[in-house]
Amino acid sequence: MIETIAAFGAARDEVYTPDAAARGRIAAVVAAAPFGPEHWRRGADHQSRLTEDPEFFAPHTPALRRLTARSLLIRGELDALPSAEELQALRSARPDAEIRTFPGSGHFVHAERPEECADLVRGFLKA
Repeated sequence: MIETIAAFGAARDEVYTPDAAARGRIAAVVAAAPFGPEHWRRGADHQSRLTEDPEFFAPHTPALRRLTARSLLIRGELDALPSAEELQALRSARPDAEIRTFPGSGHFVHAERPEECADLVRGFLKA
């Protein structure tokens, strides 16, 4: 996973969120957050330490098999995460899971297509 993210390089933001308007909304939310530079630094430090933990890269399939609740995976068509291999592992572990792919969207579907994403989640929860 880290290799995939690193390969994005400087284009990471465009890969995660292809929609420029959505990137602008995300930037506005981040700018308005009540956090100072120290909070952002601590968050980045914490995130980098997570990747040092071998469990971070452990397969999630065993945990997915233990889930008893209905499952919904929302993903963007242009998002490299999960990889095709990871997506197949999810399908194998949870064949009953609903997997919805939003065409033309990246990693942050909820920011790129908020109304459609919210409608999908509401419908899933009501069913």
